[in-house]
Amino acid sequence: TQGVGIGYMGIQAVGSNAAQDLSLNAKGIGNITMQVSGTTGSVGIGTAAPGPGYKLDIAGNTNIAGNLNITGQISAGGADVAEEFGTTEELPFGTGVVMADEGVKTAKPCDKKYDKKVIGVVSDNPSIIMGRISDKVKAVIALTGVVKVKVTTQNGNIEKGDLLVTSD
Repeated sequence: TQGVGIGYMGIQAVGSNAAQDLSLNAKGIGNITMQVSGTTGSVGIGTAAPGPGYKLDIAGNTNIAGNLNITGQISAGGADVAEEFGTTEELPFGTGVVMADEGVKTAKPCDKKYDKKVIGVVSDNPSIIMGRISDKVKAVIALTGVVKVKVTTQNGNIEKGDLLVTSD
């Protein structure tokens, strides 16, 4: 229909395997591309070239409104699993944090030795971030995994097997 401003959607056979590959492009509402490869069975969304070895390759953010069931491995950048906590100030990565008194899911830098309210360490590169919150000031706290930690050697060098605890 003229005047609607939707543009058009084209379906086109592409590439050297034109009889097998399919490309969907929507023009006039941005340039949305979906590529289906007949030779590999791969689908690319937002990319005209799905990566080798992937059945689904999405270029851009993805939202899943239902469950995501994974029966294989998860491979992600970063090296820790973290969760967001509200804070009263920006906290640099590597800072050990404990539960704060400003409400549920709030954190503050540790300020005493052997604090039993320790949560974790402010992450600089998490693989997975859970428990997103809407607080304006927040910190992403590593709960498990490999993470850089600010330490002191005030009581001697740190050795393999030493327990890390909060300090003043």
